[in-house]
Amino acid sequence: MLLWFEVLGYTVLLERESSFRILTERETESEVILRDRLAQSLRKINPHVSELALQKAIKKLYFYDCKNQINSQTETLQKYLTQGIDVSYYFNGKFVFTKVKVIDYTHPLNNDWLAVHQFSVTADHWYYSPEIVIFINGLPLVVIEVCRCLNTRAIGSFYENILIYKEKTKKIFYYAQIMIIFQGDEVRFGQINQSLEQFQVWSNAEKEQSLFDWKNTRVGFIQDYFDKRYFLHILKASIQ
Repeated sequence: MLLWFEVLGYTVLLERESSFRILTERETESEVILRDRLAQSLRKINPHVSELALQKAIKKLYFYDCKNQINSQTETLQKYLTQGIDVSYYFNGKFVFTKVKVIDYTHPLNNDWLAVHQFSVTADHWYYSPEIVIFINGLPLVVIEVCRCLNTRAIGSFYENILIYKEKTKKIFYYAQIMIIFQGDEVRFGQINQSLEQFQVWSNAEKEQSLFDWKNTRVGFIQDYFDKRYFLHILKASIQ
């Protein structure tokens, strides 16, 4: 699957690469933001904003508190993702107020797009390593899992296991907005806080309307859904 993200222009890190390359951007596996990518991306999409304002915005993105509920904090993050972050600072004897964009929806190529295979996350004694995590500007916004058991009943228990990890390794699920599950030829996708029953299934009609004539369902879905401009449209629409 990672090959098709590379075709779409994503930077791709395989498991053997991510173990040391990703760790250079976070001190421990309990961190889920890639701070260097985040800082570089914010500078790029906010060229006229001061460094002080950017650092204040970054600090707000790190305010995660594991004692709070994921849902309540997700609302704050969603405002940041769609509306930007309001910051103020004192400069030359006066307060300056500005807004820092977290994602550039107008110019998709201005953003940093990264797909990582088995991005490891630890919390207490729990260890979670999703099949693929999609980062935009250093933030883990999509979690992709693969249910390898093709039994139709298996997807329910598979998702229940994910919910256990969601409770135990909260941080990545605070930032992630979308969950995608592949099972054989079926693709289920939805918002991170939805139940499995609320997930959408990529239907045959959508396959027929695909811009790509792919026999492989996963490939077709990735090529359509993760087109950068289309994905940003879906992301913004789903969290507003």
